[in-house]
Amino acid sequence: MSAVRIARGRARPDERDCFGELGEGMGRTIRILADRTALADALAGAVTRVAAESVALRGRFAVALPGGSALDLLAEGEDRLTAAGGLRPDGTQWEVFWVDERFVPSDHPERNDRTAREGLLRRIGVPDGRIHPMDPLESPESTAAAYASRLADFLSPSPGAPPRFDLVLLGVGEDGHVASLFPGHPALGETRSWVVAVTGAPKPPPVRTSLSLPVLNAARQVFLAVSGPGKAPVLARILGPSPGAPTLPAARIRPDPGHAAWFLDRDAARRMEENPA
Repeated sequence: MSAVRIARGRARPDERDCFGELGEGMGRTIRILADRTALADALAGAVTRVAAESVALRGRFAVALPGGSALDLLAEGEDRLTAAGGLRPDGTQWEVFWVDERFVPSDHPERNDRTAREGLLRRIGVPDGRIHPMDPLESPESTAAAYASRLADFLSPSPGAPPRFDLVLLGVGEDGHVASLFPGHPALGETRSWVVAVTGAPKPPPVRTSLSLPVLNAARQVFLAVSGPGKAPVLARILGPSPGAPTLPAARIRPDPGHAAWFLDRDAARRMEENPA
């Protein structure tokens, strides 16, 4: 079983002690912050650090971003860091991909890439040529195949291995889903494809494309950011499951040989703290 460390408190946004270095095989960290603001600041500081280290080591920072609440938390934290005189990431060396996308037209207001382009990515200066959206083609299947080819072109994985991101950022749904991998959905069990077409999703819209579990777990680092009391019940099931309970998608995020770091606020972690493992 991988090592688990739990850190609590309102730490400085640039604090390093519960993350270690960018090395591999580090297990899992659960970091509980005082509130949403502290969580966002800690998340932004950690992403900024990993980005700088990745650029120093490999000349670029390959990151897969989500939409929704996790992206909002990152953007909030980065804005506060900058306003306080902290270090804003240099987005010129970022290569930005998406963990999932709704199968809707490219100009649809609910697309994950549109939200990020108009907000965070513009503010940190990511060039358009380094932003890699899941462009919708004639079907979700062709969209998934084209995105898998793009991953191969840009990330140059070893033969037989999935592409490896420096960082994957994920949120967690109230049902325990990550990306567009939902409990009980066939896409969750995909082991050969890097990108999967998701139809009949329980959350609208029902048609999506998503990175597969093997790609998520190939990342050097995976950060999972969860805030608010509405996520407390599912977090207790994910991080402190009962014997015999089904394994939710988020509980299957176990990067090997990478590291998973959970960023939680106290509201989200409430049931964990009431019933520690």
